[in-house]
Amino acid sequence: MASMIFFSPDSELEYALKEAWKPFRQNELHPVICNPTDGDSDEYLLPIVLADLHYCNFLNALYLDNETS
Repeated sequence: MASMIFFSPDSELEYALKEAWKPFRQNELHPVICNPTDGDSDEYLLPIVLADLHYCNFLNALYLDNETS
């Protein structure tokens, strides 16, 4: 697998998401993002953080696999 070179964070995001990246508008965000006292932020944020961590571990494994090949 060839190494990917990204010239901007946006292009890396678009590659990973397989669609154009754009920030959410305020009214599209979960209420706990705008006001942490509106609910349990761990219940909403933890699955997102864990998914990101899983994806980062996957990318690191891919990178290390390419380095040893």
